[in-house]
Amino acid sequence: MRGAKLLAKLSLEQDPVAFDLLFADIQKAEGEADNVTRNIFMSLHKSFITPFDRWEIKDLAKALDDMIDCMEDIPQRAKLYGPGSFTPEMAALGQITLRATEKVQEAVA
Repeated sequence: MRGAKLLAKLSLEQDPVAFDLLFADIQKAEGEADNVTRNIFMSLHKSFITPFDRWEIKDLAKALDDMIDCMEDIPQRAKLYGPGSFTPEMAALGQITLRATEKVQEAVA
């Protein structure tokens, strides 16, 4: 969720310094998400009984990790063109991503 909020904010950012700070925060959030995913996989290997099928837990964790990976890819590519190069449509996609992430969070909870 934090990554989506940062991405939505970054998509509206025009200041290069603020862009870099938000990008660093997104990278940090992605690293934290990787640690959570790793912990889930380790827990799966140590647990004999799981609340539902192991492959479902693994697939869900992988899909959620893929989401934050994609959120990190966007500012990496945007740095090629410079901050402030987001079109209004791209900024709207940042807001849509945030709302979609909120819905995923509700469903997973």
